Amino acid sequence: MTQKRRRRFMMKVLLVDDDYLALEGLRQMLKWDTFNGKLTGCATDGAEAAAMIEDNPPDVVIADIKMPRMDGLELACHLHQTHRGIHMILLSGHSEFEYAQKALQYRVTDYILKPVTRQKITELEECLKKINRELQTKKEVRLLAGDDSLKDQLLTILRRGDTEAVHELMLSG
Repeated sequence: MTQKRRRRFMMKVLLVDDDYLALEGLRQMLKWDTFNGKLTGCATDGAEAAAMIEDNPPDVVIADIKMPRMDGLELACHLHQTHRGIHMILLSGHSEFEYAQKALQYRVTDYILKPVTRQKITELEECLKKINRELQTKKEVRLLAGDDSLKDQLLTILRRGDTEAVHELMLSG
C-alpha cells in the first residue's frame, strides 16, 4: 500500500528594505529550503511593497521600519486593515518601546533588531518555519472541514491543539 504524499506548501515571502545591501544580504543569507520559502519579490519601500502585494499577495512580508514614502509601520497598518492573513516581520535598528508597541497594535508576527547577524537569521528562519506550519495546518483544516464525516474528529484534534494529528488525518485520506 502506498501512502499519499503531502504536497509541499511553498510559503511566499516579500522582502522590503530601502538599503540594497540589507535586502541582498537577507535574500542570500536566508536558507529558503529550511522553511519551504519562496521569494516572490523585493521592494525598496512600503508603497512599492503595497502595490506588489495587491498584484501577488505573499504569505509573509519582512520589512525594515525606517524607509522613505511608506515606512514599515505604515505598511504593517495597511496590511492589518486590508490583508489580515499576511504575516508581517519587522526589522529595525531602533529598540525603542514605541516601535514595538505600534508593531503589536498591528499584529506584527516578530520584531527583529538590526544589525542582522547569523544568529538573528537563524531565529528568523525558526519564526518562518512556525508560520509555515501554521499556514499548512490552516490549509489542511479548510480541506478537511468540507467533509462532514471528519468534522467531529477534526474538532477534537483542534481542541487539543495537535497540529501533527491534523497532518496524520490528512495523510490517512
